[in-house]
This record gives sequence, structure tokens and C-alpha cells, in this order.
Amino acid sequence: MIIKNGTVYDPMNGIDGEKKDLFIKEGKIVEEADGKEIDASGLIVLPGGVEIHTHIAGSKVNLGRLFRPEDHRKDPVLRTGVTRGGVGYTVPTPRCPFCLSPRRLAAAALVIMAISNN
Repeated sequence: MIIKNGTVYDPMNGIDGEKKDLFIKEGKIVEEADGKEIDASGLIVLPGGVEIHTHIAGSKVNLGRLFRPEDHRKDPVLRTGVTRGGVGYTVPTPRCPFCLSPRRLAAAALVIMAISNN
């Protein structure tokens, strides 16, 4: 397989946004190969990149708790005494007085995750 004309970023090999062709044979990047051509013009190519994001705490996982009565717990506000909620994928502003230390920032993130996932 040949991925042609992509903008390649590969820090391990010192490639920083160069327009290049990549040759792939048996799942590995090689010097040259034949086969299907993919035009990656205008696209970014990250050889060896691994998509690691997941949705293990999504609504379907939480919905599964409804089927396990032994896991039913009090309302998160009653259980934790915390009434502040948060929006996922956000970081509190550094000017927030509560978030001045890394320990407090980590604690805030854990509380937000606990509330969001219960």
C-alpha cells in the first residue's frame, strides 16, 4: 500500500510536517512497496500513531448499573455532600483559588469524575 502526498509527522524519525509518501507492506512501514494507493493530499499522516481514547464511562456503562441492585447507591449529592457539578473534558482556570495546588486540582478532577459517572 502507498499513502501518497500526506503531511507526515514522525518525531521518532525527525519528520516534522513534511509532505511525503509512506509505503506499507504486511502492516509495517517499508522503504518501497506496491499496491493500493491512497491520496492523503491535505491530510495529516501519523505513522505508528495509536488511537487510545475510549468511552468506558459512557452512558451505556452507567445504564448497566440499573441491572445490579447491589450497586444502587444514594444520590451522589447526598453521598458525597458535594453539590458542584462539572462538564467533562474541561480543566478549571488557573485563576481559580481552589485550584492553586496540583493536589487540589487532582482532587477536583476526581470529584467531578465521581459525580459525572454516578
